[in-house]
Amino acid sequence: MKKKHSPIYLRKIEVIGFLLRTLIFEGIKSRIIREAYSLRKISKILKLRKKLLLTKIIKFNNKYYSTLSIPGSPSPAYNNMIKNGGMNFSAAGTDLKKQIDTVLLAITSKCMLKCSYCYEKQNLNSDIAIPGYKWIEIVEQLQARGTSNIILTGGEPLTDFEKLLKILEAGDKNLSDFHIHTSGYSITKEKVKSLKEAGLTAAGVGLDDYRPKLHNKIRGNNSFEHAVKALRMFNEAGILTYVNFTPGSKIMNLDDLLNYLSFVKSLNVSLVELLEPRRCGGFINYNIENLFNKSDKNLLNEFTVKANTEKKYKNHPLVYYLAHIEGKDQMGCMMGGLSHFYIDSAGNVNPCVFMPVSFGNIINDNFDKIFKRMRSVINKPIHSECPSILMSESIKSKILDNEVIPVPFTSISADWKKILIN
Repeated sequence: MKKKHSPIYLRKIEVIGFLLRTLIFEGIKSRIIREAYSLRKISKILKLRKKLLLTKIIKFNNKYYSTLSIPGSPSPAYNNMIKNGGMNFSAAGTDLKKQIDTVLLAITSKCMLKCSYCYEKQNLNSDIAIPGYKWIEIVEQLQARGTSNIILTGGEPLTDFEKLLKILEAGDKNLSDFHIHTSGYSITKEKVKSLKEAGLTAAGVGLDDYRPKLHNKIRGNNSFEHAVKALRMFNEAGILTYVNFTPGSKIMNLDDLLNYLSFVKSLNVSLVELLEPRRCGGFINYNIENLFNKSDKNLLNEFTVKANTEKKYKNHPLVYYLAHIEGKDQMGCMMGGLSHFYIDSAGNVNPCVFMPVSFGNIINDNFDKIFKRMRSVINKPIHSECPSILMSESIKSKILDNEVIPVPFTSISADWKKILIN
């Protein structure tokens, strides 16, 4: 019989207990942990998590996961995050938080699907193929900067499996957790076993509806079957699973969103990464109001509150609504390495997957220089409407003028200062 790994969700007093246990038991061994988890700091963390609607902590395979941006605990990667100031959530851009939460690396442009919104659309199945050794160099530099989570994505990383495995094997698991983002296309038990042995922590699988026909309409190529198969295989191997969920118009009502949540619960999924559609990639020509409006945002917020706080959904996956967490009245946008950034399959360093603006290319420029260039522009959280929305018209006009994606930062720097720097 196949072994299933069911996540356990901690709420309220259990979360306090987890934080206290970390302070008491790990703190005995580590001065860093003791400092990070003072009783006063625990109180601040709990208040912040409530504000961000992060009211659950997941226990999976004897590790605790509080968000997708923090490594599982206990682990050396978690301790490394603490050492680099990762718990100083409100200090992004200062010396108190030197650590980067998450970097996404599109290690391949190969993909057999046709997702309507794909932010990598311009690069898919291109002739550019950055070799594995270059990605390994980038991973080493990211880990030297204290990156907590490295996500290997694409394209479809499973279709370039030898490269994926080499990069994963080379990464230091004492410094970072490693995830993949996949559609599940070309998944096999043998691949999952190899990824597990190479140190994969988590797998985020794209799943945009609980109804096969509607999911396949968004992504094509009978992708629903691949996604469900992948979620089951990763779970059976003891790899944490979450879904990357960009809701389409047909699922945008509370009943269907909750049906979706119950469906992924049945697959032992631990978290739902809830993503708003953005005007980039396949959606670059869409009108933003037609794509996603205020009432849509209110609905997703209502769904998140229900899923994460109501007793009925206590044992359902945590909904990780990034646009709410990084909203202007919450943490603010923390792209550009304040919390996260993205390197596309052509080697362009973008501040966010939804912001097709390049600060340089790792093929012909030094990564450290590129990173410093990006951070000199994005040096603190941006408390405004999502910058990718505010900049979308400017970016689109430059794309039409130059037919280059992503747009070089130098070509939009004037608009950037006018729109984003108050």
